[in-house]
Amino acid sequence: MTEPADDAVHSFKSSRWFNLNMWGATIAGVGGGTLVSTLNVIGAWRNVTGAWGNESLKIALFIWGLLLLTVLAYFPGNAIAGYPYEVVIEKGKGLRVYAPFKKLYIPIQDLQDVGFSGEGTVVRLKHRRRMLTVIVIHKFFGSQAQPLADAIREELRRYAP
Repeated sequence: MTEPADDAVHSFKSSRWFNLNMWGATIAGVGGGTLVSTLNVIGAWRNVTGAWGNESLKIALFIWGLLLLTVLAYFPGNAIAGYPYEVVIEKGKGLRVYAPFKKLYIPIQDLQDVGFSGEGTVVRLKHRRRMLTVIVIHKFFGSQAQPLADAIREELRRYAP
């Protein structure tokens, strides 16, 4: 596979504040959820009279299980890539999507269309990529949000079957 020419690759980066927000929310959400869930399980375990007789232990373990499922959906399940902080367009080939702890390549043939929602511009995919069905270019993405949406539309117009 040959590397595309420099003019065939365009990178669109979010504002510094959006980037920091994405990373901070991801780390705080996973870290805080883990801490609170673990402390809840430890507290419930200390109060246990029978191994599975304590209702608070069951609830704490259920919450910890939900946290684990959420982490699995977001990272191996690609859901985190639904809100990227950077998108690189390789003309005629596809998109490289960057999100916290995740890099994903989506061929141009897998893009369906570009639309709008209350959150910003939505790029729908033809095929699921695990949990990922849409990519949202959030309205707080920054000054490159509209040029990114226009570039994706142009790619779809030009190269999609």
